[in-house]
Amino acid sequence: MIRPCICFKSKSGRDIQFVQFHVCVSRLNHLSGGEDLIREDILGILPKQIAAKFGRSGVIVEAPPLGELPALICFLHLEAAPLGRDGDFSSLVVVWFTDKLPLRLTVEFARRTRQVDWDSYALDGRF
Repeated sequence: MIRPCICFKSKSGRDIQFVQFHVCVSRLNHLSGGEDLIREDILGILPKQIAAKFGRSGVIVEAPPLGELPALICFLHLEAAPLGRDGDFSSLVVVWFTDKLPLRLTVEFARRTRQVDWDSYALDGRF
């Protein structure tokens, strides 16, 4: 299967490629309970979810708004050339919470990632 390449340049001039986009229900497995406890639990397990889905990668989590969590968690996986000479690529996962998906996903991806300081957050990986 051939995937279309959706790419953009970071503010540092690095060519970034969108690799995967995942969406899940934020309150999955939480039928009831105090909002503070649900928020704490969901944010607490988020690193494990990210590692399970994307392996070793840099991560940026945009803090959810206060109060009840939005309905969805969005995970955007990005890759670029390695930061150092020992890697085959560098990768970063950007995570945010929302109540609805935008109609133009690629525009939303670019908006959420264009100002990311890739060299500070991404991690090198190997195939």
